[in-house]
Amino acid sequence: TLTQSGDQCRYPVQFGSECVLVQYQGEAYVCVSRETGDELVRVEVPPAARATMSPDGRYVAVRPEDRLIAIVDTQSWSVQELDLGFGRMRGGAFSPDSSMLAVADENEILIIDRASEEIVQEVPFALVSDIHWIDDSTIVIGNRDGSLWARVSLDTSKLVERARAAITGRPLSPQECTTYRIEPCPTEAR
Repeated sequence: TLTQSGDQCRYPVQFGSECVLVQYQGEAYVCVSRETGDELVRVEVPPAARATMSPDGRYVAVRPEDRLIAIVDTQSWSVQELDLGFGRMRGGAFSPDSSMLAVADENEILIIDRASEEIVQEVPFALVSDIHWIDDSTIVIGNRDGSLWARVSLDTSKLVERARAAITGRPLSPQECTTYRIEPCPTEAR
């Protein structure tokens, strides 16, 4: 429901067990107590900023300014800022167990370990608009115009296995051999 608060429009974005994440249009994201309606924490943001809440409602990630992601812990109401050094946040989602945060800018998706605050994986993918976790090692991403959705495994052993399967047992073209400087060129199936 869209409501007026003074001169600002505000609306709920996501619901957690303890709070509701509310967006004040172009100004801030606010966690409001479900029990009392009191403001618990406020993160000032630029217009068009994005926010996401973890599945268990414990964490909220918002983009308060260029390069930074702010993670709000809804138990202690502490705010942890991460400088990721990337462009405009285009999508974000917490993993099902809330241990990882996937965020995207115009050129890539970063997988961040929430506890260590470190980037653990980088996935090149342009124009991301949405990220959704299927399980703890698989995400679904959509592009800005909605024409492409991709399922991406973050399990590197599966990626290596798929890469090997794609080239093992098949002949290589002369162009592939030239490009990758493979001599002699295996032009027949093994």
